[in-house]
Amino acid sequence: MVLESKNFSINLVNFRFLDKIRLKNFSRGRMIIGSIIFDFHIPYSNSLKEKRMVVRSVKEKLKSKFNVSVSEVGNQDLWQSAQIAVVTVAPDQKQVEKVMQNVINFVEANFPELHINIYKELI
Repeated sequence: MVLESKNFSINLVNFRFLDKIRLKNFSRGRMIIGSIIFDFHIPYSNSLKEKRMVVRSVKEKLKSKFNVSVSEVGNQDLWQSAQIAVVTVAPDQKQVEKVMQNVINFVEANFPELHINIYKELI
């Protein structure tokens, strides 16, 4: 079966065959997802603007140093509280745990003025 239009034509038989190959190759791989949730209390923040400066600093430093995904996921309207999620993916559990521990150590060492609760999970 072939679909055709002015701009393209696709042979569905070949497309389905390629999808089967991709699925077979993907099923051989294994991936471990590590996630960390940081609950920050920012005692010296007196406005949302001050809080955003701290959150932006944490996010940018983590992204650039560790190549992880970082997002503010909660407490976005509270000016002394922030919740930041950090996620990493690797084929090996040891590698994920190492990156996660390095991220936690970095945050604790570089932001000592923040009160932090940490939640970790491996999937």
